[in-house]
Order: sequence, then structure tokens, then C-alpha cells
Amino acid sequence: MLLSFLACALLQAPEPAPVPPAATPKPERRSVVLVTIEALRPDWTGFGGWSRPTTPRLDALAREGVTFERTVTPMPAPAAAHLSLFTGLDPREHGANELVSPKGWTSRAGTRTAAELLAGELYRTAAILSHKGLGKATGVPTGFAYVDEPESGVRDAATVAARAAKWLEVHGGERVFLWVHLKGGLEPNVPSAEQLARFSLAPELDARLAGLGVAPERFNDGGFQKTTLVRMLFPELDAPQIHKQFQVPRIDGGRFLELFRRYEADLAAADEALGRIVDALAGKAAAERAVLVVAGVYGQALGEAAELGHGEMTRENLLVPAVLRARELAARKVPASVSLRDVLASAVKFAGAKAWSGLAAQGAQDLLASPIDGALASRPEREHEKNPPGPVHVLYAGKWRYVHRPTRSDLLFDLEADPRETKNVLAEHPEQAAALLAEVRARLGQ
Repeated sequence: MLLSFLACALLQAPEPAPVPPAATPKPERRSVVLVTIEALRPDWTGFGGWSRPTTPRLDALAREGVTFERTVTPMPAPAAAHLSLFTGLDPREHGANELVSPKGWTSRAGTRTAAELLAGELYRTAAILSHKGLGKATGVPTGFAYVDEPESGVRDAATVAARAAKWLEVHGGERVFLWVHLKGGLEPNVPSAEQLARFSLAPELDARLAGLGVAPERFNDGGFQKTTLVRMLFPELDAPQIHKQFQVPRIDGGRFLELFRRYEADLAAADEALGRIVDALAGKAAAERAVLVVAGVYGQALGEAAELGHGEMTRENLLVPAVLRARELAARKVPASVSLRDVLASAVKFAGAKAWSGLAAQGAQDLLASPIDGALASRPEREHEKNPPGPVHVLYAGKWRYVHRPTRSDLLFDLEADPRETKNVLAEHPEQAAALLAEVRARLGQ
């Protein structure tokens, strides 16, 4: 009887209410911290093969994050390259298509910056800059609610890092997009005596001197602006006061060895500043989960092939380091030739920000997925020069570097057989050259 009663009770009991499915959690939108470093060459970093301690903190980030082994700047000029980084566009598309800084660049539909798009998602945005060449008057920091720039001159890396660390101390618990700009190896290289003392003369520097491809005395033969020679090789002199009658002191190998040391010391100062910024991210949950991007924006010629400074279309000017680090992002190296224009956009996507869709609509690609192997750099025709060389376009793709010069003959280099790009093999590979030229023209919209 008892069993029958229990069976009837169970049959009459109401069915349990269905358990609602668990709500799908919204993807977390992380903070993004971008550190850009001017005049930084990958072959002077530890992870890029240099044996001296110029970049130990950046080397550590490269071991922990995603390192893009061949990153190409769209133009070897600070403002144009930064705007490409912020918009995902080439300079001819965003409009700052000059080697000099623009005056009052403004965005429009189709050229929105990452700062504008992230601000629309209630990210707190800030830019802390080393010099006014990228300041508010240029339009480069469009979209940043707070812009901290010097009134004049150039801030040293330690000062910039201290201001960035202070900002993170106040706002690191929020969702932020912070851009910190360091001058890096930009000339004139005038490091502190303490920094310079860390880099003595050494056989490695002698090897660099031997690899210039020209004798140091070549720089006494004319063809170089006096201001460039002084800023690079005699920074102790007052370059702005140079006049036509000014005689540049005699240049020899010793001057280049000192340039190398000063360049190393300036890179080390930038690296220490980077370390302080990384340390400032620790301790607050939101900041610790930030997506950190560190990128050079253009390289620096230190005498190779008789070139000094930046603005030319050489490998020393075009190739830059780029590293992306975040929690849950596995460390790896990406060997494909990629464009600097896509680096920040890739970080924005990994951060889970809706701004990615706006950058993707402007043409940015996700380098953390399957990046297209191929990156184009361009330089417009320069004015105020005798015999101007016309525009130059350089495509890195696979093992090839193709140089398209509409007003002169083109060039082709096999990077596997000739990593220093010394032998033009265009005549030996006509079919490959034709395919690369077609790719250049397609990218230029011709």
C-alpha cells in the first residue's frame, strides 16, 4: 500500500520548472596602452639580434607577447606613420601624405582614429608626448580627451614615463586608451653622462662601422645638409645657428663610433622608460589586463649607404619593431611582412572593443589572425630639391623587396640571398617583378 501511495504521489507532483539557460557573458573590453618610439631600428634591439643591452625590457615583452618580425612603416615620417597607426589607413588615404608634420589634420568619415572610436565607447583617452611635432596643433592626437605635451623642446624619456605612470596611478582602474610617445633614437642624440657610460667602445661598433658600405670620409665630400651632419655627428654644436659660411668639422670613423654609442644610450633610456610604464600597469586589475602595444614608427639611418636620419626609403628607415602583449595571448613570432598601420587595430580587436569594426571598415586587418604577407611603404615627391627623385613605393612581400620608382627604373631584391639589399635582381626575375609591380599598382589604386 505504501509503495502504491508513493507512486501515485510522484505521478501527481508538478514537474520542476525548467532552468533558464545561463546568460552568455558579454566579452570583456580591455584597456589599450600604446607606446610608440621614434627612430627605433629592430637590428639595434636584443630580440632583433643586437648583442649590447639597449632594450632589455622590450626584449622581455617580445618573449612574452606576439612579435612581428618584419613590420614596415607606411612612411618614414613621424606624423604620417602615427596617423596610419591610429586609422588603419595609408598616408595617401588619411591625407597626411607628407614627410613634415601637418598643421591641423582633421578626421572625417572614413578616417576616424582609434582614439575617437574608443572614446565613443566611454574609454578614457590620454596622450602623453615627448615633443610638439605630434601635438594638438598637428591634429595627430585627434580623439584624445587629454593631451600632455611640452610647451617647447623635447622631453627626456624619464620625464614622459613619470607623467604616464602618474596618470595610470589615477586612472589605471578604469577602461583606458593611453598613448605614450618616446623620442627614442631621434637625433640629436644627447644622452645623460650616466647612460652614455654604460656603452663603451667595443668590437661590435667597429663591425657596424665596417658595414656602412661607404668610408666615413665620404661625408666630408658634400651632398649633405650641414644641419643634418651637425645634429647627427656633432650634437654638441648649436645646429640652429649654422649659416652658409659655417664649416662642419672633419668627419672620421671616430665620429661614427660616438654616434653609435649615443644612439645606443638613447635607446636604453627609452627602454627604461618603457619598463617604468610596464611596472605602472601592475597592481590594478584593469591595468594588468590591458593590451599593451609597443612599436617603432620609423627607423634611423646611421651612415649606411651614405644616408643619415630618416625620410628615405631604405631598410634602415622602413623596418620597425612591433610587439603586442596581453593575458591569454600566446607568445609567438609572426614572420610575415606586415604594415604598422594594422598593429594597433589588431590590439583593439583583441581588447574586445567595438572600435575594431570601424577600423576594419577603413581597411585595417587583424594581424593576430592570418595576416596577408605584404606591406607597402610610400614617399611622395619631395619639393625644394635639385633633381627631385619623384615618388618612391616599396613593397615587402615574402622574400622580396620591390622598389617602384615611376620616374626612374624599378629595383628588386631577394631578401633571403641578399638581406642587406645590395644587389638588384630585377633583370633575373622578370615574371616575379611583373607580379610585384601589379601588386603595387593595385594597392595604389592605379
